[in-house]
Amino acid sequence: MTKFVDPRSNPEPPARVSREPAVNGEELRELVQLCAAGRVYDVERWIQAGKPLQAITYKRPGKASVLSPLRTAIRKKHGDLVLLLLCNGYRLDLEAKDWNSVLDEALNIRAFDIVDLLLQWGADPNRVQTCNVIDTYKTDLIDRFWRAGVDYTADAEFVLSLAHTVNKPLYGWLRRNRSDQRLQDALDVALLEAVMDDEELPANLLLWAGADPHRRVPTARELGRPGSWDPDSVSSSAETAITFGRSRFFDVLRIEAMPDLEAQAAHAHDSGTLKKLVALRPPADWSPVILAFIRQLCPPWEPRSSWDARDALEFIGSSGGRLTTVPSNEMRYVRRGLLDLRNADDFLWLLRWLKNAKHCEPAIHEELTRTTSMHKKIEALNAGARYLTPHQKMSRAAEHRRRAAERRTSP
Repeated sequence: MTKFVDPRSNPEPPARVSREPAVNGEELRELVQLCAAGRVYDVERWIQAGKPLQAITYKRPGKASVLSPLRTAIRKKHGDLVLLLLCNGYRLDLEAKDWNSVLDEALNIRAFDIVDLLLQWGADPNRVQTCNVIDTYKTDLIDRFWRAGVDYTADAEFVLSLAHTVNKPLYGWLRRNRSDQRLQDALDVALLEAVMDDEELPANLLLWAGADPHRRVPTARELGRPGSWDPDSVSSSAETAITFGRSRFFDVLRIEAMPDLEAQAAHAHDSGTLKKLVALRPPADWSPVILAFIRQLCPPWEPRSSWDARDALEFIGSSGGRLTTVPSNEMRYVRRGLLDLRNADDFLWLLRWLKNAKHCEPAIHEELTRTTSMHKKIEALNAGARYLTPHQKMSRAAEHRRRAAERRTSP
């Protein structure tokens, strides 16, 4: 008979006995039922009879898998049974390599005494899921797993959860440990995500924990990928607030302290954002700002409302802003945008705005309107005639070709 170890006399690891596992979990169904019912003495008799405590596999063809005795005891919070099984040679390394480890089982039901017991008996902390640790709101556990080698930042969901949670104990732990660059990176990227998703409370907590709003970082989805830290692939939380129009974040993100604040006006999401930025520091060169809002007025896709872009351009004009330079490689794109602008009223309004020498250098207006296509559009719209943009013409031609092909192939 296999030796029986009474946990009341030998409660410390390692186990002093070893047992051969059963081939299949079907052989342990009675033991599982005893563990579920918490019948400690019956389980002791099972062990004293030399029967196996665990199986090599718990899968059954065409049926649901059998739950292991250890997992059953954990889910029922029978800590005494867990200790009894471990003392008598239950091998944690034979537990099925499921997505949910035995530590996760205990964490999910907040059985922290069983968590301590499993770690004491050699459960691998690196198999735990990050979310199950941080969702306990217990900084001692969070710190224990971190120091045991669990890298929360390696979990792609960790940063995203930071951007949406109000787990204050977790933020406090991050504040105390952010000298580790991995955690500082996580804070900064999470702040970027919180600003993008308009999560005000998490953003404030992240800033309190030490996130840097001016550090340029990749998004959570790009973090860890090759080239994710390239200068063209990163942006700061402050820059993101400007491009997403999150003006209520401006104070906490210290927008006024941005080193390149003047250049940010060209990235303003809307007229309201632009006005706030100009109030902080007007740009020395208004040309990039004007071009940005011209692009908003005539984008390559169907525009939203044009009133915001008009309001921004009117504000720029009243603030003394003037279009003085257009990069040579951008001039034709601006002209193409004007030609593709479907709304006649917006087109004529923008031409009048550009024709005003207070708003635009006359040579730029002349260059934009010098082509035959522009002359035709201006004449047609001034006469009240219908005008098809180049994009509309191409779409109609493609539709005609598609219909002609259908007619040729139809019986």
